[in-house]
Amino acid sequence: MIYKGTLYACICMMICLMLTGCGGGGGGSNTPELTPEQIAEISQAGQAITDKITGSSDPHSDATLEEAKAFAETQPVVEGATISDQSLIVKYRDTGFQVWMGNEPPDLPPADIEALYALTSRVISSATRSPVGTRKAVIINAFSEDPNRTERLAYFQEIMHILEAEGFQVLSLTERTATPSALRALKDYSVILHSGHGGRVEGYWSFNFPYAVMAGFWSNDYISDWRANRVVKMTSVDGRGDFYGTTGRFWEDTYSSGHFNHALFMNLACSSSKYEAYRQCLFDVGVAAYTGWSEPQGRAAFTAWRILATMADEKTLQQAVDAMPDWYKTDHATGYAESSFWYGPDNQRDITLGGIVQQGPQVIITTPADGETIVDRQCEVRGNIQPWSGSLRATVNVNGQSTALVPDSDGYFNQPVGLRAGPNLIRVSVIGTQETSSEVSVNGQFTSDILYTTLWWNQDLNDIDFHLSPVEGTAVGQTECYFGNKTTTWGAMLDVDDVDGYGPEHITARTLPSGKYLLYVYYYATHEQTNPSVVNVAVSANGSPSVIYSLPSMLNWGDRWNVCYISYPSGTIETINQFIPATRGAVCPYPAKPAS
Repeated sequence: MIYKGTLYACICMMICLMLTGCGGGGGGSNTPELTPEQIAEISQAGQAITDKITGSSDPHSDATLEEAKAFAETQPVVEGATISDQSLIVKYRDTGFQVWMGNEPPDLPPADIEALYALTSRVISSATRSPVGTRKAVIINAFSEDPNRTERLAYFQEIMHILEAEGFQVLSLTERTATPSALRALKDYSVILHSGHGGRVEGYWSFNFPYAVMAGFWSNDYISDWRANRVVKMTSVDGRGDFYGTTGRFWEDTYSSGHFNHALFMNLACSSSKYEAYRQCLFDVGVAAYTGWSEPQGRAAFTAWRILATMADEKTLQQAVDAMPDWYKTDHATGYAESSFWYGPDNQRDITLGGIVQQGPQVIITTPADGETIVDRQCEVRGNIQPWSGSLRATVNVNGQSTALVPDSDGYFNQPVGLRAGPNLIRVSVIGTQETSSEVSVNGQFTSDILYTTLWWNQDLNDIDFHLSPVEGTAVGQTECYFGNKTTTWGAMLDVDDVDGYGPEHITARTLPSGKYLLYVYYYATHEQTNPSVVNVAVSANGSPSVIYSLPSMLNWGDRWNVCYISYPSGTIETINQFIPATRGAVCPYPAKPAS
């Protein structure tokens, strides 16, 4: 075995002893097996560290992790401990690693999720292959019993339907059934979708397995693999217990003699593309193409769903990624660095699920021109989609935020959008049996906004309003910014009151008095819309990256969503995320709007 990572000289001999004799089976170490007493001591130490973390008032805080690290280093069975990616990593003597996993961003559904469901329905109904064929796919879901990830089951069900329509036999593995033995039986599978926590296992150690993905519940039966660093013990501080995660070494050893067959491996875990050595282990054993994310994120399930739905529409992986709105490719979850979608290697991006590639409708953006300088914060995006029909859906995406686009019967569109000072990327996409898009880059040349907010939702007809109200400081008592006072005397401005669905609406300011401001959303009128709306808000203060908020359901006139406070001059954004349902018999506190 040639180690890809650089071993520190002081532990070189220990590592060589620990990693020898590791074939594709369940152990094979030349060192003596752990005694029951050693296993008990390690388990007791792990439980004591867990209790130290979970007994804190804030198990995810930096201070708690530092205290737990110091405590771990006092345990005789612990070789060393470190903190990385908001997780505690402990290396035990004579065996492997244990990771106490940090927080993970919640799933954030896209604004165009209804279009994604529609695309799925179309590709399933138009599938020409036999319902179940000889090809095999597996969905490994280590969140199937996680109460914070119950909605992901429905998303994976859609993915399963897509693959079955494409002629795949689909195996579903949960944290109870995704044992190492089950993962060792996937040689003939050509699509592998793996959803679980991603954990770094590298600290002052440097190996060719610096990363692991949670797969299933932990068992002491896995200790041989643990000692050989094929698996890592992963502990949830939220009460879900102990799990195991697979390292690159697990896949490398397991399939060294029986390779995967030109497989697509989609890793939905956080930081899943951050460590090149992990995916290289997969490439070395027959995985043709790999997808992952650079940092923690909450979008991977939707991105994988979108890619597979588009690939089932006779697209290559490259075409599927090109057709996705930017929302699906980047995530800047609160408290984390921006996460970017990765796919590769470059020479395998033409991988398909089978079939002939077809072309979709053509999207032409006539205004603004690519490279144009825009001197107003609001501009109109004009163009046409040819051929156009009522069965198609279209979106316009500005700087990663999508909203619905409604062309006329001939396919022509004219949509006002809000820009930022500096570079802006505008993309128009059309979704039918295939998805195509066109994009332009423009430069906003106007005074930068110290506050830039966006409201958009996923239904037509209904009227949802944006409000910004001073609650502390010199502007308190003055009329809030909303449709009845679009341009305030104290600095905020609402650009447009969208009364018939989708948005977007923007509240911006180039100057604000010192104080605190409440940003909230109010459901003004249904206009006979009976479906609940997924409502989204993006907030940027003092030029910071946007914080994205999403409310899964807003249905009734009078519903209110208090999103956040923004304080100036600091630009601090304080999350509220409080939904207040409509009160029966309440009177609308806002003036009537003119009939449209």
